[in-house]
Amino acid sequence: MMITHRGIISPSIVEHTAHVQVSQDEGAVLLCVAQGCPSPEYSWYTHNGPGPLPVLSGPRIRLLGPILAIEAVTGEDSGVYKCTASNVGGEASAELRLSVATPIQVEIQPNVLSVHMGGTAEFRCLVTSNGSPVGMQNILWYKDGRQLPSSGRIEDTLIVARVSRENRGMYQCVVRRPEGDTFQATAELQLGDGPSYGRNIHDYAYGRLTMHRSYRCDKCR
Repeated sequence: MMITHRGIISPSIVEHTAHVQVSQDEGAVLLCVAQGCPSPEYSWYTHNGPGPLPVLSGPRIRLLGPILAIEAVTGEDSGVYKCTASNVGGEASAELRLSVATPIQVEIQPNVLSVHMGGTAEFRCLVTSNGSPVGMQNILWYKDGRQLPSSGRIEDTLIVARVSRENRGMYQCVVRRPEGDTFQATAELQLGDGPSYGRNIHDYAYGRLTMHRSYRCDKCR
């Protein structure tokens, strides 16, 4: 804070929310409080494009001086914001980051698989957002509610070799986000004369994964 002549004090930022994390469709509040004399005026900018753009009030956006409130956030609202507090003595600014967790869909393909005794079964856990694959997250595989042994890597494909009667049952792909949310999709392995695809069994969830990795399970019992 700098004191100028005639009691004018240039602004200084005394409090701001450096990082705000919300889920899509929730509300977000960014806070940026400054002190100065006379009282500072606030301007808000977004750095989500090639250059800073002023944030304007709208149906979802309210500018309340030191507060920027956004209703029903979307993935496009994610990014870096800048608040600037200014008066006749000068200005001060701070950067704030908004992260929006967008909903994704989790599905195992195939969701019902019939394989003959001694054959090989392969399930793939697909995680998408708006129809496109999403990035790396933690994936675990379960059979009938019990976690299967894993190499510790992120695996989107489960291979069951030398299928036996003990292998039939329900398989779950469990996806865990860094925020701690855990979701799953479910598929069934049946014994039959050959591979076939049947009814839809899947759950929708939040999560991300790394593609093109395989996990071979010789003890899926």
